[in-house]
Amino acid sequence: MDFNIESTVLFHKVKGKLYQIAKLRLFEFEDYKQVRLILNIEDWKEEYRITHKKEGCNYFDIDILPLNEDTKCKAILKIDNFKLEKDITLKPHRKWDVHIQNFTHTDIGFTDLPSRVAKSYREAIKSIIGFCDETKDFDDDCKYRWNAETGYWLDQAIRGLDEHQLKKFKSLVKKDRIELTPLYVAHTSEFNDEEILIRSMYFGFEFAKECGVKIETAMASDSTGQPWILPQILSKSGIKYFSTAVNTGMAKALKLPRPFYWKSLDGSKILLLDTDERQAYQEGVMVGLAENYDIVYKKLPQYLANLEVEGNFQFDLIAFRTPGYPGDNTKPNVTVSYIVDEWNRKWEYPKLRISTYTSYFKKFERKYGDRLKTFYGAWPDWWVNYHGATAFETGINRNTHTDIIDGERLSCLLKIRNPKLYNYPKNELKEIYKTIHLADEADWGAYSSVSEPDSLQSRGQILEEASFVYQAAINAKEVAENAKRQVAKIASSNTEFGIVVTNSLSWARSGVVEVSIPKKIISKKKNIRILDSKTGKEMMSQFVEPDIHDKQTGKIRIAFTAEYIPGMGFKMFDLVMDGSHKNEIENIANKNEIENSFYKIKYDSATGQITSIVDKELDEELIDKDSKFNFNQLIYESPERPRFVDLSTHMDMPKDVIFLQPYYQSLHDFYDYPRKGEKLNRWSPKDQKLIEVRKGKIYTEIITTSSTYMCPKAISHFILDNCFKRILIRNYIVKNETLDAEAVYYSFPFNLSSPKFKLSCHGGFYKPEEEQLPGSCKDWYCIQKWIDVSNDKLDIIWSPVEAPLVQLGDINTGKWLDKINIDNGTIFSFVMNNYWWTNSPASQGGRFWFNYAISSKRPGFDPVYSNKFGWSIHVPLSTIFVDSKDKRDDIKEYNFIENIPDNVMIIGMKESESGKGIIIRLLEISGEESSFRLKFSDRSIKNAYLTTPVEEDIKVKKVLNGVANILLHHYELVTLRVVF
Repeated sequence: MDFNIESTVLFHKVKGKLYQIAKLRLFEFEDYKQVRLILNIEDWKEEYRITHKKEGCNYFDIDILPLNEDTKCKAILKIDNFKLEKDITLKPHRKWDVHIQNFTHTDIGFTDLPSRVAKSYREAIKSIIGFCDETKDFDDDCKYRWNAETGYWLDQAIRGLDEHQLKKFKSLVKKDRIELTPLYVAHTSEFNDEEILIRSMYFGFEFAKECGVKIETAMASDSTGQPWILPQILSKSGIKYFSTAVNTGMAKALKLPRPFYWKSLDGSKILLLDTDERQAYQEGVMVGLAENYDIVYKKLPQYLANLEVEGNFQFDLIAFRTPGYPGDNTKPNVTVSYIVDEWNRKWEYPKLRISTYTSYFKKFERKYGDRLKTFYGAWPDWWVNYHGATAFETGINRNTHTDIIDGERLSCLLKIRNPKLYNYPKNELKEIYKTIHLADEADWGAYSSVSEPDSLQSRGQILEEASFVYQAAINAKEVAENAKRQVAKIASSNTEFGIVVTNSLSWARSGVVEVSIPKKIISKKKNIRILDSKTGKEMMSQFVEPDIHDKQTGKIRIAFTAEYIPGMGFKMFDLVMDGSHKNEIENIANKNEIENSFYKIKYDSATGQITSIVDKELDEELIDKDSKFNFNQLIYESPERPRFVDLSTHMDMPKDVIFLQPYYQSLHDFYDYPRKGEKLNRWSPKDQKLIEVRKGKIYTEIITTSSTYMCPKAISHFILDNCFKRILIRNYIVKNETLDAEAVYYSFPFNLSSPKFKLSCHGGFYKPEEEQLPGSCKDWYCIQKWIDVSNDKLDIIWSPVEAPLVQLGDINTGKWLDKINIDNGTIFSFVMNNYWWTNSPASQGGRFWFNYAISSKRPGFDPVYSNKFGWSIHVPLSTIFVDSKDKRDDIKEYNFIENIPDNVMIIGMKESESGKGIIIRLLEISGEESSFRLKFSDRSIKNAYLTTPVEEDIKVKKVLNGVANILLHHYELVTLRVVF
């Protein structure tokens, strides 16, 4: 027989005096009538008489004086005629202040069809208004409050309100009963580009302005990484705080103290609190705050006591995310207010407070801000890998980013030049951006998408979510094409037909462009020549393979060199048809070598496998010939052990479970998949054949065909650009659909020992491992535009178009790396996988395209060079064929904006939301301060204003003679509103 005494986190007042609760536990005592306990704690002595036994347990609550440190005491236990004496050390506990944030995690689908989920938000908002009214007379800490996690939730929810209800909702926002946070979707991602991240906040800020409040906190839930530019974007928008919620399924959590200050590349920082990695974003649910007081009394003290030891949290002021019920897209639940009311009437500590996040963060920063550490580094996301589960749509999204850049910037430039005549598509662009947010978001399927792939929910959700991708793509392309047609009306050629080449990036550039021309205007006896309309210089040109759309619309395709296209401008080229037409493509046979002025290429004459790429200027080999992987090798992968996803018991959680994630990880062997050490089988083509080698003025092309397991057809085009120093790879595969777990890669083994990698991210770049937050993903990375890998002999820049996922040095799937050590220059393009066990398609099959561009230069990383190469690949020069019979201005070449330095990029340009002027976003990309004069062609700047990213004016900029002076610090993003 034995006993023990443990101090608890519970404190209450007795006759105005504060006491701490301790638990007396009896072991192997069965029948007894009276219990007496005598405690001697230093100079304090107390005797307790306990005359009844609690039903079903052998413990009793006793009051002790609050402890401030480990305290030894002498305890004497008397039970009836039995006496036992022992020394006990009692531990101090924090006087916890627990802030409870009511919210729901916004999943666009997952729990139901997106359209039905949106409908549920419209019912939820009415309940929230009702709960706020129901608890209006409660103590302030108990009043119902709500945190709107996303702009999408808010956007959909308010559509269910009538005028009176909307007014009521806005008044609750004003009274701090409802907090607005700005991000439109919950999964902000490295997949978005800078402008899309910024635009994700517009709706929230617009609504906050209607309510007369400022947004000070951002939320992002159910995620495992964040774009590194977010601290800058948020802080420049007046947001100091960021609440994030890690989910360690298929991921790891940051290995950093909670909370911390996160610093961006430019030095901006925000206070960030990530949730307990063991709870995801369900802390309040797991301690019973959605159920009843008795469950909270049982679980909450256990959880808080554990946090003091294992929770990676060193403070007594904490926030609990509390959905109304377990899961996502849940309904609100007023029960929490009644539980908090009952709790606070009984207990002094833990003090429970229903609050908004900003009130919590402000209180925390005042009390503990000077004790927090600041961390600088990228936070690559584990979950980006399931962009590979929808490879075709991922490629479409990447191209939609290009189209929206072209369409919006050209539309803005047209508006600047002729504001009275040009109808800027403001509403169309606003709706396209909303759809892009949904299309880009990593939320692709039902809860049962893998366990029940053919259910109505699984198929229905994938199809409805895919519709966002195609809506955004088609509408963005339409805006871009309309803008190009309007630009073409400004220009005039010297001949009957012409080609306008537009450049929506901010620097002048040259490149190879392709244009589609109607067959009907070309006689077989005529040769096509393309001339610079301004100088008369003939451009190098070549017929290229028409795409499917060309064939269906009766067009041919021509590639030609377009030289010195002004930044943010255009140039006209004349189309001249004379002489006899000659096919400019030469088929090369019985050779194993091609070259141009930049590269010398060797290939196997039977298979077409590229075996050597030599940079002729440097006399350096680009391919690692000691690698076990070939250049552009297709690799199909599948685990040896079949995966079986059984979710039948997933929701049958025992009542006493407190920690969500450890429970699931113990329940499912597919929770982190593939498991560490899982044997992975891999196949590559063994039947590759050379189809042909084509040599033209513009391109020299090696075409091969092959097949491998699950990929019955694979065609690769290796293309030497004879005019500019770059190599293009165009891979096409047909893949069979299967429910087996799988992945597909292409390998690029570059010949770089002791390599130094730089990965492009929002607002700059980072070095893997060295500039990452501990615990962030190292198995794979999501690349914005480029990778630079170099050593003291060679610098290679590699840019993927449709497939942004990469693995470095080796195939790292299933390794779950804590640290990555990259000892070779191999890049693996991680194009496809279905390793997720939920929320993404179980399979994919069909036709897929993956394009890459490669260049090399002398050693020495140059961020300006890498950025310009990567952005030029992703946002290429664009063409439109014009019939000069249309009335046009007599302009051959035009640039809308002048004087943008090399280390500054325009990353966004739009009409201002107010309609007064245009918004221009400038980003410094090299890490060097930049000062310059911003000037527009033909238009004088009247006024210029420095604004927040969401267009709130900060201060007036000096304008002299129609020109604005601009200063950017290293990696700084500056937003200006310019009035002409």
